[in-house]
Amino acid sequence: MDIFIEFIVDEGKWLTVSLGLALIFVLIVHLKKRKTQLNSQKRYLLALLNLCFAIIIGFMAFGHLLAVTVKLFMETLEGSTALFYLIGIALAIPSWWLISYSILMLKPGHSTKKYLPLNLWLAVTLLVLGPYNFPLAVPGFLNIAYDLNKSKKIGWLIIILIICTYTALFIGSLIFFISGQSFEQFKGIE
Repeated sequence: MDIFIEFIVDEGKWLTVSLGLALIFVLIVHLKKRKTQLNSQKRYLLALLNLCFAIIIGFMAFGHLLAVTVKLFMETLEGSTALFYLIGIALAIPSWWLISYSILMLKPGHSTKKYLPLNLWLAVTLLVLGPYNFPLAVPGFLNIAYDLNKSKKIGWLIIILIICTYTALFIGSLIFFISGQSFEQFKGIE
């Protein structure tokens, strides 16, 4: 039980889990929906890109809220409880909306314009929380760029950049995960 609680309160571990879950979920959706006839390939790819980003941030926000709650009950939480919950909620709610809208987007006839403000909200919120969140915010901005883009070649370049960003995040998170250090230790703060 102690290992489970230790895992929950070490928020740095949530990135690896979130990236892995997003990859698995997006692959499952792709395998189920790839034969679905949508208006365009761009719309389908945009739905998958939004879904991946939303799952990563949404699951990390869930992990953050769970860690704050566990630390609160264990009386080890340092800092403002209200602020910590506000941060989690500011990321969780738009993420879960983006997940549901992305799934709806896989069905013909649903608008894509709801995704732009949600991607922008999540990406900007991550940046406001600190510059170390920049790599997590990049896919949100690239999702917006992909949606606004009109060129097929630039669209594929954006997708390649998103894949490279997620790959770098996953490799970095695995190194961090394997290190066994807390976020503060890994960054040299502690």
